[in-house]
Amino acid sequence: MDLKIIAPKALQGTVTLPASKSISNRVLVIRELMRADFGIDNLAECDDTEVLRRAFLSIKSAKNATIDINGSGTAMRFLTAMFAVTDGEFVLRGNNRMHERPIAPLVTALKTLGADIDYLAAEGFPPLKVCGHGLKGGRIDMPGHVSSQFASALLMVAPLLDNGLELHFTTPATSLSYIQMTIEMMRCFGADVAWTANDTIRVMPTPYIYNARSYSVEADWTSASYWFAMQLLCHDADNRLSFSNLPSSSLQGDAIVPELFRRLRSSEPFEWNFASTPDLVQTIAVCCYALGKPFRFTGIDTLRIKETDRIAALEEELGMRIVPDADGTFITPPPVDASRNVFRTHGDHRMAMSLVPLAFCLPHIVIRDAEVVSKSYPSFWKDLSAIGFAVTQER
Repeated sequence: MDLKIIAPKALQGTVTLPASKSISNRVLVIRELMRADFGIDNLAECDDTEVLRRAFLSIKSAKNATIDINGSGTAMRFLTAMFAVTDGEFVLRGNNRMHERPIAPLVTALKTLGADIDYLAAEGFPPLKVCGHGLKGGRIDMPGHVSSQFASALLMVAPLLDNGLELHFTTPATSLSYIQMTIEMMRCFGADVAWTANDTIRVMPTPYIYNARSYSVEADWTSASYWFAMQLLCHDADNRLSFSNLPSSSLQGDAIVPELFRRLRSSEPFEWNFASTPDLVQTIAVCCYALGKPFRFTGIDTLRIKETDRIAALEEELGMRIVPDADGTFITPPPVDASRNVFRTHGDHRMAMSLVPLAFCLPHIVIRDAEVVSKSYPSFWKDLSAIGFAVTQER
């Protein structure tokens, strides 16, 4: 589905943001590990979360199951660890891109703990066969720079290990805010988990406990970033866009969004280390391009192994080079090219949504394969229309 987008003259209205899929996915995994049945209010309605829901339904009736997680990296990582401690035999597979995304650090760590996991194709990559059983636990040394989801997957199953877990990062952990989110949510469910050093997390073999009848999921700050970008690039200074459900106190590292947009409005070049907030890179890159603002991004290495190579995709769609640089050299984006108004999403939901604010800089834009937003924000195009955007299907 290709969509033609024309921006309104002004932004006015109220947006109800989707639930955080990061929080939704973690609470689903923890609830399943607890074998509990408490309710979850405001659970995300998106592809990633639906993959986990379907997976858990499928294993309720059979101890042997093949799970197709399609393009959900979160599901692949979380389910690999969860199935390793769940009695049964499970096959985890996904789409072609998923089979190109590395999972060796997580599999190696689980095997060190005694897990029975086999690669069914290329060594170090999905698909996987997991034969689950109880694990003793102990100490794991694991690189922290590849994916925070490897750490989160191990941490969430750690209370079920006979001896708990001591997780030691051999390199600095990336996306640290997501690891901290996992820790805080585990504590909410009674886990005994703490940092014992700057590079080490200890989880005691204390069972999860939750006495409340339901758990409420926050609205998603990453989704809010696209609307903040629209407000920034809208030419009407009197725009009145509001959000009905954004939490002021949040588990999400991306709650830094207001601060980043304050910096974008300054006259200074933009400089930021995105190691803890990688999902905001595309939004900020588009804003810098639209504003002609010099910038320096660091901490973006993990973007190479996301749904697409997000750095390469940004370079291709915006016509500029984005090079993480340690010596302080700033990148000056080229002027907005009026002839560059048709954008590919590269199979990535965040590419699709981060490019939409450019509609305020051009007479119209076209987003190819716009349906990819279902991965995290299925109502995005409907919400755009409700605020006043003209959103029509290209044929």
